Amino acid sequence: MAAPRMAPPSGMSPRLTFLFALAAGVAVGNLYWAQPLLGFIAGDLRVTTATAGWLITATQLGYAVGVLLLVPLGDVLDRRRFVSIMLLTSAAALLLCALAPSIGVLLLAIGVLYRTIPQLAPRTRMPLPAAHRLGRRCGRA
Repeated sequence: MAAPRMAPPSGMSPRLTFLFALAAGVAVGNLYWAQPLLGFIAGDLRVTTATAGWLITATQLGYAVGVLLLVPLGDVLDRRRFVSIMLLTSAAALLLCALAPSIGVLLLAIGVLYRTIPQLAPRTRMPLPAAHRLGRRCGRA
């Protein structure tokens, strides 16, 4: 007698929930990780620490613009194309950050980079839990 087949679980497993929660935490942590490095950044770009502090402001503003403008846009556009454009934009902004010759260029690159960050994790092929479990999964994340 063969054992009955069990249907695969629907939605997200606890392990996948943890992975997405970790990704969200790292993404939000990125908004603040430059703060202890401002002295080094200021020295490398030959600006004051106060001027380098605008990097944190550009990060916050870029993130806010991304959440306010691009998140709703992502609900309307094709997911694959939208994620591809955001990944390419992020890669270009990261390259510009690495090669920035001045604080102005770095501010611009940081602003563009953090406009794209809030779009990536929610728009990937994340499976949604069943409607009756959505609140529980959000609470765990």
